[in-house]
Amino acid sequence: MKIGVSSYSFSRLVNSGALEQLAVIRKAKEIGFDVIEFSTIAVPPGKTLPEFAAELRAEADAVGIDIVNYTIGADFLKGSKGDLQAEIE
Repeated sequence: MKIGVSSYSFSRLVNSGALEQLAVIRKAKEIGFDVIEFSTIAVPPGKTLPEFAAELRAEADAVGIDIVNYTIGADFLKGSKGDLQAEIE
């Protein structure tokens, strides 16, 4: 069995500037977690989500921790004013 943590667990540190999101990966490994999931990804200014996601993957590979999930918010009942296709997109 692998034990994991959500990036959300580090959100106060990231939001305060005490820890950069990229550093969350290494910190999770140092604490002893086997896997990490991202509930949100705060893309740094000047980068795109795909670019930063590649950096997160490279850091995870470098420290030896698996990324197991990327969660995004969605409301398929009421989101996008009830337009399901728009909410999926």
